[in-house]
Amino acid sequence: MNDFNVALLQLMPTGTLGGNLAKGIKACEVAKQNGADLALFPEMWSHGYNVLLPENHAKEWKATALDPNGDFVQTFAKLAGKLKMAIAITLLEKTKGQPKNTVIVFDRFGKQILKYSKVHTTESTMENHVAPGTSFDVATLDYGRGKVKIGSMICFDRNFPEAARILMLNGAEIILSPNACELLNLHMCVMKTRAVENHIALFTTNYPLDPNDKYIGNGQSCAFTPIFRNKRKLLAGSKEIDTTIIRMSEDESIGMAPIDLAALRENRAKGGNGNAFRKPRMYAKLLDEKVEPPFVRKWARR
Repeated sequence: MNDFNVALLQLMPTGTLGGNLAKGIKACEVAKQNGADLALFPEMWSHGYNVLLPENHAKEWKATALDPNGDFVQTFAKLAGKLKMAIAITLLEKTKGQPKNTVIVFDRFGKQILKYSKVHTTESTMENHVAPGTSFDVATLDYGRGKVKIGSMICFDRNFPEAARILMLNGAEIILSPNACELLNLHMCVMKTRAVENHIALFTTNYPLDPNDKYIGNGQSCAFTPIFRNKRKLLAGSKEIDTTIIRMSEDESIGMAPIDLAALRENRAKGGNGNAFRKPRMYAKLLDEKVEPPFVRKWARR
């Protein structure tokens, strides 16, 4: 009864908006049948994260940006209400200025409760034409058997400890992290660390491996908890500890990732990480905007 169940929709894009819409609807229906409380899409599902286009395709790429109030997004709002299941849909969002890399969460009533736009954009790709997000907001999700506080990061955001930390400080218990890149063991280590150091559960949905290499992704959607699952072995002298809830294969599939919220909240109440022992007075340097060698990147927007 304490489990909150997230469906990781590791789907191959179809190449068209209409195809992605239809495939996404079907995947959400399967997720609901499998007992999901929330279905999470990979990054920019609206067009399959096609950001490795040549620079002269920028205008064409921007034209694929969608109005959040348009048919594609609102179809998932209605679907969430119909299925009585939360849906985190991702898209290239149309704005008055540059588009944004966005995830929108609809609750089981079809109400939008969270919209997050990627703060740490990857500016060596077509995301150079994306406006970065400006905040790490947290929302309370009513999933029927209880409530949970959720926030979001997107892909590259995970590489910056500050992103997950701010979400934790804003009250997040769960972080949803749509993804669109290779997930190597290094990335897994980063995500495990984010979960442990912030006492949060982290859920990542990636694209599957494409044998034709058209899209960036190699599956391995995953989820991590801050809870050491085999603590007894650790106490007995074993170095093997695991905080993995699920790590999927490279193939297209839907993975179910449950988190025991009671156990998570006990971990948050008793653990030594999080906020209790932080010393913010020591961290003033984190607010310094100056960048010095060897970290200067001429193309980086600050």
